[in-house]
Amino acid sequence: MIASKLNLLTSLMLSTLLLSGCGGGDSGSDSPAAGPVVEQAPVSARDGFNVVAPDEPGYVDLSSLIESGTAGAKVTDIYLESSQGSGECGQVQTGEGSDILGLGFNVTVEGAAICEYGYEVESIALSGQTKTRARAKVMVASSAGGSAVLPPISIAMAINDVNVTDVEAALGTDFPAGYTYLKILVC
Repeated sequence: MIASKLNLLTSLMLSTLLLSGCGGGDSGSDSPAAGPVVEQAPVSARDGFNVVAPDEPGYVDLSSLIESGTAGAKVTDIYLESSQGSGECGQVQTGEGSDILGLGFNVTVEGAAICEYGYEVESIALSGQTKTRARAKVMVASSAGGSAVLPPISIAMAINDVNVTDVEAALGTDFPAGYTYLKILVC
């Protein structure tokens, strides 16, 4: 009983499938009936990190974080998402008198702070293309004591390998004087 119902259901579905491929008449043309294909102008944005001097206008260059098609892209929005530290993160003006310049923006960070800015980019579309948008974040650090970036430490590791590194010892003389190291475990 169940097998005969299953056979009947299978036959009906097969018939429907075969019939849907038939009919429709011939337009005499090999080209598809649909309108022109609209291509999207590509754009992508990645998260990044930038350092500015405290209490001075600084330019945050996003060009290495943005990829786009041949026509390029433009930054359309910048907004402060969060801040840490004793300093004050500057707001970025996006309307008239905008702080957005090219693929970056001007900002003044007062004192020592780490500022997280979100940004949005839009592709520049060529004829026949549609614009696309992408969003990402950039961390902007301002350090009252000098550079906020330590030199890289080269450590060879294998996948699933556990390695304990003494950062102060690995940096040696490159470890900045007057700083203390907050030890955290990175997995």
